[in-house]
Amino acid sequence: MKAPMNEVVASLKAKGIEEVGVWLTLQGYWISIDGSSPLVEKYDCSPYKTASRDQPRGGVNVPLNPGEGEQWLPSPEKAAQFWLDWFTEMKSWGIGFVKVSPERDCRKFG
Repeated sequence: MKAPMNEVVASLKAKGIEEVGVWLTLQGYWISIDGSSPLVEKYDCSPYKTASRDQPRGGVNVPLNPGEGEQWLPSPEKAAQFWLDWFTEMKSWGIGFVKVSPERDCRKFG
């Protein structure tokens, strides 16, 4: 479906679904904010090194190649604003609840 989220939510509710929720990760998206996104500047994001996908648990292989094993996360000073903006946007779509989990990538931080 190539529709804006507010239209997707409205469509579901029109079919009788009372509440629509979303599942998201602690990083805001599966592999964090895209390093080329305008959000990087807005939230003063920095790249944090993570383990590569094929590395067993237990830390980061250093040195990593540029762009490999990075997650772009908001600065501590702007993290609260990032989450406030993100939840406000979802609410504007008609989202009524969220499930937040660290299941995707927290194991990568070493």
